[in-house]
Amino acid sequence: MCRTRFQSKYRLHDEDAERARRYREKVKENPEKHQVYLRKGRERAKKSRKPIAELSTRKQRFRRKRWRLDQLKCRENKKIHRGQFEFLEEITPPGTPDPIDVNEKLKGARNPYKSRLLEEQLKKSKKAVEKYRKRYHRYKNLDTKNKKSAKQNTDPPNPFTKAMNDTQGYEVPDTVVKTLSSHLLTFCRHRPCWVVRQKLSDRDSCLCKKHSNMQYKLDTLFREQLCIEKDIEKLCIFVTCDTKSNECMNNICLKCRDKPVVENIEFAKKILEWKFWKLEKEEKFKAGKTFTISKTKLVNEKGKLMELCLNFNKEFRTVFCSHVYKKNHQTQQRQKCISELAFDEAQAENYICKMASEIQAMHFGSSHNQASLQTVVFYYENQPSESICTISCTRHDPAAIWAYAFNFTKL
Repeated sequence: MCRTRFQSKYRLHDEDAERARRYREKVKENPEKHQVYLRKGRERAKKSRKPIAELSTRKQRFRRKRWRLDQLKCRENKKIHRGQFEFLEEITPPGTPDPIDVNEKLKGARNPYKSRLLEEQLKKSKKAVEKYRKRYHRYKNLDTKNKKSAKQNTDPPNPFTKAMNDTQGYEVPDTVVKTLSSHLLTFCRHRPCWVVRQKLSDRDSCLCKKHSNMQYKLDTLFREQLCIEKDIEKLCIFVTCDTKSNECMNNICLKCRDKPVVENIEFAKKILEWKFWKLEKEEKFKAGKTFTISKTKLVNEKGKLMELCLNFNKEFRTVFCSHVYKKNHQTQQRQKCISELAFDEAQAENYICKMASEIQAMHFGSSHNQASLQTVVFYYENQPSESICTISCTRHDPAAIWAYAFNFTKL
């Protein structure tokens, strides 16, 4: 068979590789020859590698580019390995701690006397820092208070402006003003004592719409000194005979139904502004269709003082008093039912059945099944009582009740 030039070349290459492999195995058998072979290989590799200073400008650019790519690849690999390690730490439960020898534990234990001493020193240093900070603000405000006391008149102090007067003598140090744009911790550390942090529990997120709208109007009238009470529910006490009476709160009583809520209006044409919650409709365009949505917004409204007073009197008598009476009556009846609940009454609640492992979509809608736990006690004449807890479906129609109760006849 005739061989081509490429086939003979590949055959010679394979024979040379086989011959070199046998030579390396023969050299490895003799340790001295193997060391000489390795030393020559290192010298040969050292001669082939040149420092970057001896290379040309073009080869220097190529080598630096290769260094940058290698470094970038190395950082990416480290980042991937670090993320995998952190993920494994999060999902891996903590292992059982190894038993520690008592002698080793005593050797590594801290000195209780030294730790107590350090804690006392830390408390003293914090106390000293707080003392000198207050003293600094006190001395800083001393000159400004003396200057203002000379300008004050002899009128008695107003209790409503007491808090505002206390804040006038405070001055922010120059170091805080200079570092205000870059150091937030320094600015917060010099926070005055009357500035408090907002808490999530201070928010009122479940208010009544009628109460809030009437309270906004009452605040506006109270600023104009037209009402004697600032609380909207306490105002019912001054306007009606009895807040627990159905006739008084529903504007049927002959004694108090004509009693005005707001009177003595002097500036009837004065323009005022107040807030109120309003349900507005907006049109949205999506996927080639137009649909209407409803949004609740807190808006501002302007009007004359006379119109505000007339509207407030009418709405307070016809709507708000009846609303307050219903709210108080429902709360009272609910508390009464809870307090008079007997212990032997049958109580059952619906429970949601959950799976040990489920996807996220199972949390929404009616994907989970529900079941009711029913507790029953059987009393016998000459035998001890028997307690049974059964599980039934959430249906409560007559057919479901008879089907559920039919199972007790088999017991």
